[in-house]
Amino acid sequence: MEITTEHLKYFCDCFKAYCKEFGLIDWDIKYVMTKDMKPEASISMDPEGRTAYLELSSDLDHDGENINERLKYIACHEACHLLLIDFSHIAISKNLSRNMLDMAREALTMKLANLLKDAVHDFRE
Repeated sequence: MEITTEHLKYFCDCFKAYCKEFGLIDWDIKYVMTKDMKPEASISMDPEGRTAYLELSSDLDHDGENINERLKYIACHEACHLLLIDFSHIAISKNLSRNMLDMAREALTMKLANLLKDAVHDFRE
C-alpha cells in the first residue's frame, strides 16, 4: 500500500508519543519517507550526539491489517530501538560480539513493541 503524507504524519505523531512516554525527549530526530525500502522502517542513531534518522518505506505491506494499527506498531518498534541504544552502546564498549548484540536487541525490541504498542492512547483522538 502506498503511504500518504497523512500516513507519514500519523506515523511521526505515534513515534513522538512513544518517545515522550519512554522519556526519550533529549533526542533530535529527523523523519523521511523512502521509496521501496525493506525493512518497512529503519532508525539510525548516534547515542553520543543524541541524534536519530528515522526512515519509513513509502510502500507498506500490511496484509489486510488496519494501516494505522500497522503504523502504530512500527512506530513503537522503532521507538524501542531508540530506547535500547544506550544499552547497546555500553555493551559494544564491553567487546560483545556485534552480531550477538544485534540479535538479542532485536528479539527484545520485538517483545517490547508487542507489549507496549497499546500503552499510548490513539494519537488522533
